[in-house]
Amino acid sequence: MRSVALHPDPNRPLRENIGAPELSLGDNNTIRDLQHYVVGPSPAGFALDAYGNLDPERSFRYVDNFELLALQRVRNNPQPALSPKPIDFIAAALPDIGLQHAYWLYGDEAHQLVILTDAEGNVAVRPVAHLHQDQQGKVSWSAQSWAPGFPLHLFEDPELQLPAGSDRADWISASHPEREWMDAVHRCEYSNAVIGITEEMSPVAEYVPGSPGMSPILLRFERRRGELVEADFHVFAADHWNFNVRFPNPGGNHGGFFRISTHSVWMLAGAGVPVRVMSEPCDSLNFASTILSLTGHKPPMPDRVVTLQ
Repeated sequence: MRSVALHPDPNRPLRENIGAPELSLGDNNTIRDLQHYVVGPSPAGFALDAYGNLDPERSFRYVDNFELLALQRVRNNPQPALSPKPIDFIAAALPDIGLQHAYWLYGDEAHQLVILTDAEGNVAVRPVAHLHQDQQGKVSWSAQSWAPGFPLHLFEDPELQLPAGSDRADWISASHPEREWMDAVHRCEYSNAVIGITEEMSPVAEYVPGSPGMSPILLRFERRRGELVEADFHVFAADHWNFNVRFPNPGGNHGGFFRISTHSVWMLAGAGVPVRVMSEPCDSLNFASTILSLTGHKPPMPDRVVTLQ
């Protein structure tokens, strides 16, 4: 509203602060907005339609943010082994599909994934291409067969651990609980990416569920605060591209889904903690709940308690 109400003086430099309030990014762009993003007036200038109204399609220049980012290339690699393609994939939340939350991973126009989660927390991954959203908000895509080259590279990863006799394509496309996904993918190049995406981009209502007796007004306020800092999409760097140029950090960590980013050892010792050994992989969200449970306290997330043998 501040930008709409602004009336700059053509005779002096602009000095007003018209930025967004702190801790607020404003309402999210839709997928349609991001695929059809205004970047300036058209070379021919503004145009009118047959009714004398502004014709947006002829009046402005547009870019597809997903395609633009995926096409980025560098000419001078700072490390010899790096790919010239610094952006691995782009992830965005989609409108819910029925009772399922949906997430989109964009590699390029022909290589994309849709990740679906249901109310029970089961996750399915589907290969698609040419996903787009129309002006009415409907999302559509072209279903694809599994093949090498899709984001996360699950289909071709030799470390994907599936139950004996499973068809690789059928298993990945089917719905499975998080535990089954973790057992299947934790040794893969992208380790916990499938379930990590759903945790990172889950709807605000799921990570701000409220507490018994909480005021509905306060709950709505807290959820709105969360919505105002949600990003439109997340850009994931290609392997080793998220290095720090001011420090000899080789990259591949700090928020990535590569196995080097997610593989760590959990060791504890001390009074009151029983001696237990755990060999199966687990998510970091299990940590606090398991520790509290071991020490006789009520865990905040009982379903995240790991049973140690």
